Amino acid sequence: MPEFSVKTDNGRITNIKILRGAPCGATWKAS
Repeated sequence: MPEFSVKTDNGRITNIKILRGAPCGATWKAS
């Protein structure tokens, strides 16, 4: 199960950090 750390500013995503990716590697492409 993928896990992310997401930072927002005024309701908008400003940064996404992948803490744990999916085994298939799709997490890295999606972010």
